[in-house]
Amino acid sequence: MDDLVLTITEEGLKAAGTAERAFFVSRWSNFRVGENASEESLGEGQIAIGQLDTFLSLVGGCGPSGSDIEVELDDNIIKVTGEHATFSIPTVTDPTSQAGVETVLGHIAASGEADWKPFGDTGEFDYHVQFPAADFQQLRNTGKAIQAGALYCIEVDDEALTLSVKRDQIRIDRRLAYEEGEDQTTPDEPVVVWFGRWLMDALKVMPGKGVIHVHGGENAPLLIRHETPEDDNTFGTHTLIAPRQQEAGGSE
Repeated sequence: MDDLVLTITEEGLKAAGTAERAFFVSRWSNFRVGENASEESLGEGQIAIGQLDTFLSLVGGCGPSGSDIEVELDDNIIKVTGEHATFSIPTVTDPTSQAGVETVLGHIAASGEADWKPFGDTGEFDYHVQFPAADFQQLRNTGKAIQAGALYCIEVDDEALTLSVKRDQIRIDRRLAYEEGEDQTTPDEPVVVWFGRWLMDALKVMPGKGVIHVHGGENAPLLIRHETPEDDNTFGTHTLIAPRQQEAGGSE
């Protein structure tokens, strides 16, 4: 993705972005207000960060992995301060992701309010299944040797989700049974949908603790959302992946 949109609220910060109109990811987290910040100076709103690879590399140089950093915004300049270094970078004045981010966040919120049945103006989820996050992480290594240039299939029936990785004449299937849950809905008939490379990126960003919920259908994108463990409400992640119209072999 070209840029990342940060939405700041009283409760925390949400980072979200879109790519090629086929992939969406958002992550919410609490944050601590620095000693020099006040409630008035914190404010609410959105900012956009471009040059993501450069930005992340600079953040990595600010301190050890997992250490805290402080982020300030002043006159469209983002200043990041860490244990080892400080840097500044301008915000993006016309982010390509912003309109898409606002639209998708709106669709996700509306779907949740409607018990995860509709999506958008015409989409409808045919199933809602869930897994322990640690088990779900196993899917991301499916067909690791052939993932470059492969296509991906999600098949959901009344017992399990099957992820298939296909490249040319090679195909690998991995089946994962659902975790028991009262609010799950499985399809009457198996639902089979094909995806491109963004599917694996979506799997890789999901956390390894808590519960993973998967919503999908023949006329809807694939929504994967993370529910944090009961003792940790610090983070939350959502991904949305547009399906392919049909299967196609080969390496694209």
